[in-house]
Amino acid sequence: MSPKAAVKSVTAKRKGPQAKRPSGSGRTSRLLALGLVQVLAVAAFAVYRAWVPWTPPEITPLKAPLMKELAEYDQQYKSNMLWGSYRSGLYFGMRTRTSRPLLLGTMWFDPEDPATITQQRIRHEAQQEDKLDSYGWVRHDGRSYGRQQMLDGDYQLTIQMVKSSSSDSSYGGDWSVRIKTDLSEAGRARQQAAKEAAGAAGHKPRRRKVSLLLYFADAHWRTGQVEMWPQGTQAKLEQVGGQCSTM
Repeated sequence: MSPKAAVKSVTAKRKGPQAKRPSGSGRTSRLLALGLVQVLAVAAFAVYRAWVPWTPPEITPLKAPLMKELAEYDQQYKSNMLWGSYRSGLYFGMRTRTSRPLLLGTMWFDPEDPATITQQRIRHEAQQEDKLDSYGWVRHDGRSYGRQQMLDGDYQLTIQMVKSSSSDSSYGGDWSVRIKTDLSEAGRARQQAAKEAAGAAGHKPRRRKVSLLLYFADAHWRTGQVEMWPQGTQAKLEQVGGQCSTM
């Protein structure tokens, strides 16, 4: 084959027929047809529902006792489970399993941090905006014991909850909550650095502080009445007694 023939064949291949793209009017026709099909489908479904009424499925109740009527959930069980850590939206809180519950909650804050006032930096509800390093239950049996730890910057809080019941206990039994605060590893390092700096300057080192708030509340405070009497000293709260009109 001569060079001229080869050039002609290549040129002919390049000038071969190409696939035609649909024009604007063709695409518009397709879209209109698709829209018409959808409208007809909706209209057909509406006509069907108008002529054929919807019948709910037949539900046959299970012939079995209710969960609350089982022997496992007798009055003794209800008494043992009356109080518990049932306030999952808080870092720590307790409440009663009643329609009008009595609530217990915990708050803490740094009294020397200006953001406590300007930004309302008080730990109460569990929020990502608080940016705690970690928090959660370390142990919990779901009934009578729980222990959780919160690592909040320079502070570490440990909360323990214990429930017990004896012949002298009233309905719901007895329970105790112990809150322990300490400096975290980062807090100890900053405290040591501040202590060395104060010693070099001839000043007394300032101790870090954290304030705790423990509160009781009636979920229906507008209509309920709560009477409480603490026992202990101003520096150490040992016990709290009281009664609530909603329980």
